[in-house]
Amino acid sequence: MQAIFTAAARAEILDAQDWYETQQAGLGVRFRGQLQIVVNRITENPYQFPSRVSRRSLRPPAHVPV
Repeated sequence: MQAIFTAAARAEILDAQDWYETQQAGLGVRFRGQLQIVVNRITENPYQFPSRVSRRSLRPPAHVPV
């Protein structure tokens, strides 16, 4: 399985890496390394990390006209 990130998610990751790097030299690289470890775990065993999106969360609230 392959992880796919939206352009917005990629931009946010780069922003976070830059921010960590401004806090301490090398911290941005460590952040990306830890992120890669988590992404690898998710792609190797996706059923270990169930999706938080449910059919219920996709419905509009009852008070919102459709």
